[in-house]
Amino acid sequence: MSYGKNLRRLVGVVLAMGLLWTLACGSSEEAAPAAPTATPTTAAAPAAAATPTPKPKDTSKDPVYGGTIRLTDRVRSMDIGTVAGNPGEYNQMQQYMSQLIRVSLADRVTIEGDLAESWTVEEGGTAYKFKLRDNLMDHSGKRWTADDVAYAVWKIIARPLKDPLRRIMCWSQGAAESDPNGPAAGTAVEVTGELEFVVRTKSPISWYPACMAQHFSLIGNGDVMKKIVAEGEFREASPEDGETIGTGPFYVKEYIRGNKVTFEKFDSFFRDGHPYLDRVEITNVKELASKVAAVAAGRSEGWIYGPCCEPNLSDIAPLKKQYKEEFVVPQSFAFGTASFIVNMQRAPFGPQDDPTARKIRKAVQLYIDRGLENELIYEGLGFQIFFYYCGFDWIMTCDEWKDRPGHAEDLDKKDAERAEAKAIMEELGYSASNMLELELLSAEAGSGRRTSELLQQDLKGMHIAAKLRIPPGGESVYDDQFAGRFDLVYDVSGYGLFDPVIFDQNKYMPLESGSENYGRWENAEWMKLYESQLAISDLKERGAVYKKMVDILFEDLPILPMNRMRPPHPYMAYVRGWAPKKLHASSASLEAVWLTPNDKKPWPEQAKTDIYDTGLFKLK
Repeated sequence: MSYGKNLRRLVGVVLAMGLLWTLACGSSEEAAPAAPTATPTTAAAPAAAATPTPKPKDTSKDPVYGGTIRLTDRVRSMDIGTVAGNPGEYNQMQQYMSQLIRVSLADRVTIEGDLAESWTVEEGGTAYKFKLRDNLMDHSGKRWTADDVAYAVWKIIARPLKDPLRRIMCWSQGAAESDPNGPAAGTAVEVTGELEFVVRTKSPISWYPACMAQHFSLIGNGDVMKKIVAEGEFREASPEDGETIGTGPFYVKEYIRGNKVTFEKFDSFFRDGHPYLDRVEITNVKELASKVAAVAAGRSEGWIYGPCCEPNLSDIAPLKKQYKEEFVVPQSFAFGTASFIVNMQRAPFGPQDDPTARKIRKAVQLYIDRGLENELIYEGLGFQIFFYYCGFDWIMTCDEWKDRPGHAEDLDKKDAERAEAKAIMEELGYSASNMLELELLSAEAGSGRRTSELLQQDLKGMHIAAKLRIPPGGESVYDDQFAGRFDLVYDVSGYGLFDPVIFDQNKYMPLESGSENYGRWENAEWMKLYESQLAISDLKERGAVYKKMVDILFEDLPILPMNRMRPPHPYMAYVRGWAPKKLHASSASLEAVWLTPNDKKPWPEQAKTDIYDTGLFKLK
């Protein structure tokens, strides 16, 4: 749905909200300096020659050692277990921590070994045997063996149910039973040699390696974990006390909580020749305007990684105007679900099987204008989310998804859906003078807050008065979500684009299994279908099962899917070796990044070798 086609509805909602400045505009706290200028040089005309002059070798792609890259992000924690869900801090941790296996830095699609040199699938598809590299040295000088890595893997799988890390970890969903004391024979994790260990699953599941390769699957320090376990209570590893010791390309040189973290090159990194950079400096900055100002002032190299839903194009347009070709703007594909979770346990959306509650859920699904959200929140860079990623064509194509109720993109079709929704509410006795009241739980800031405010205003048109509730003092919405203290709550989560199962368990599995099914939806038929497809390898056969699962989800509507952003990841063109992320939350290690010397800044055509041609900016 284009901005122009949706204008008549857009104007009305914006006027009602008084929020256009918040939703679509960015500002800088500091005046941007003039764009740096280079001293021009004039080449002499070549003399005529009988033979062509050999073309000089293009050295612009040859890595250069040394230098410091400067970034801005939140600096709040260096422990994987306490920042569940914050991609920025995961990205930071990938500088000093490694994964068992990971999404390739080169193509952002292939799964490759990281700490693991190789792996095999055994025991009828229920066991993954990993062989570790023999040159794994941590930042304290200790050589890591299977005992160290296996303990960290066990800790991921065996975390308590309410532990934030477990709740985003698909590892736990498929794993066999764990020994409560650590790796042990015949259990989920077993050490089988000095450099070998096994991870067992409940049944053959083809998606397990893809789960392991996701960006949050960082391997912590086993010794530190054992120390924390021995203390008898869960706490984060303390960088102030020297507990952030990993095997990554950089080590933590300095950490000032809420201020700055500095990483230094680790000379004993297990990948020969890496990293190229000497130093990575990340300064704590929360406000987007300040991040923009830092790039404008030459204090930051940009957003080579960061949150999924910033910046918008309007935020970085001044930087593109300032730096022109020296500022490149690749775009990634933000993965995961973005939805309003429906509380199935209480009115007005529950009890789950109550006929009136079903009608209200259906009406809201039909009425939500996802095209309007895309234009106002994401400036047209968003794409619709469904119950499953529409790239899985063996389930349904994107066009087939858009034919389902509530997802019409054509404005006339959307108007018809909204009229139907309003009629349902009026049949139930609601009107402009008799509004249905409900509670909309929202985070304090970010796209979730903006989307919730937009929905709040839009729902008035179907006779729903949604009261926005924001936890006080910047508190997380997590506790309220887990306890079911909401009617609707905006939530973003997901694991990857390799297999739909990596989404399934996140929103639809029983909450008691460690999922994020905060609305506590239950459907025995759906669960039976889900279990049956786990053992099916043929995609056509699996797709037939998934279509039935989709029908159930549209009937019950445990979540109301919204939009995700295709986020820009802009940075200065002298940053090289950074393959922009096809998947937003894939590996963020800077081990292969290098900086072109300032006196040899790449020409635009050279810079384009490192980016996708997204057409976000067209220079005049």
